Amino acid sequence: MGIETKTLGTLIDELCTVSQKLFRVQDDMMEATDDSKVAIYAKKAQELNVIRNKLIRAIDSLGGNVNNSLTEKTYDKKS
Repeated sequence: MGIETKTLGTLIDELCTVSQKLFRVQDDMMEATDDSKVAIYAKKAQELNVIRNKLIRAIDSLGGNVNNSLTEKTYDKKS
């Protein structure tokens, strides 16, 4: 089932799950002492964050708040 066809409840459930996974991966990354493990955890954290951002945007769009969540990188945009 595509993200655009999911119910609000399903999206929120998935967001909670992904947020918990992201927290755990970030925690593992901070505790890792081996650079190769840090890199693996960092890559997984980035992948989970992409999913998290898509879920947030989908939840916002269901509520009509398409432009309210800042889920894009803004540090490289010119003011």
